[in-house]
Amino acid sequence: MGFVMVPGGRQGGWALDAVAAELRRAGHLVEAVTLVGLAPWVDLVTSLTSAPFVGIASIRGRTRGGRDEITLAFNLRYAGREETFFCRPGVATGIVPGGGGSDRLTWLLGRDRALEAILASQDFSADTAERYGWVTRAVPGAELDDLVDGGTARIASFDKAWSWAPRRRTNRSTLPPEADLRASWAEFVASVNWPGFQARAAARKGHRRDRP
Repeated sequence: MGFVMVPGGRQGGWALDAVAAELRRAGHLVEAVTLVGLAPWVDLVTSLTSAPFVGIASIRGRTRGGRDEITLAFNLRYAGREETFFCRPGVATGIVPGGGGSDRLTWLLGRDRALEAILASQDFSADTAERYGWVTRAVPGAELDDLVDGGTARIASFDKAWSWAPRRRTNRSTLPPEADLRASWAEFVASVNWPGFQARAAARKGHRRDRP
């Protein structure tokens, strides 16, 4: 299985160096991405989508906000049925979602269902996510690892060029333009300074200080 890691340095990649080392020791392939000039977070998900390998996400647990944006950048997404939930919480927290997830959801789910997910800011089960097109497939948690491992092994057995050309063509017709991702990122950055979000952030900070 391949993993994409952000390069080290000021943008926080150094924090992933230890993780990369552990993955290598466990026998995994770790490939770094090169920033291409977009906002770092948008650059990460864009590079993951267009990486020269097939990205397959095995998803368990609550997948909200940035976690969801990362999984949406993978080519294929499989979720454990019993314990997995998806959510776009930006509107509920007072910000404009801007990491690319909402743009991708619109292309995957269609306008109405994407708006439901974004505006409601509530959890969606793995079964609902599968029905909406949010994930490739939802399966019983006990079957998830075997499904992902089997699919990974089968795809890896084919010539790399044979899988790259169809993905590149599919990406052209099914992904939002990078200009849209940049615009969403700029809106997200601006919304962090909105009074509503600042008030919520201050309230959460005060709540944490009051805890014993």
